[in-house]
Amino acid sequence: MFEQAVSPTLGQSAGSLNAMSKAMRYTESWQTVLIEQDAQLIWERLYGLMEKIVSDEMTRLMRTQELFLQLLAQGIDRYIEEEMTDRDIEEDLISRLAAL
Repeated sequence: MFEQAVSPTLGQSAGSLNAMSKAMRYTESWQTVLIEQDAQLIWERLYGLMEKIVSDEMTRLMRTQELFLQLLAQGIDRYIEEEMTDRDIEEDLISRLAAL
């Protein structure tokens, strides 16, 4: 906020860096994301997964929320303890989604 008030150019640069940082974090493995327990990044990754399989945006949002809440309730420890690969985690998430 302060950067934008001081200099529009500086604000744009900071915004670009933030977007680049987010893009770099999005490429992190599911293991890293789950270990960090970054709720926002977990949501974004779940939503990205839903984009691959659900075309309707409202349905995608609802499914992402259902899956996110299920992960909160049931935990993510299994993924970490079993050192599951990204592919295995995504397959498990998709199967959880089908069971909802």
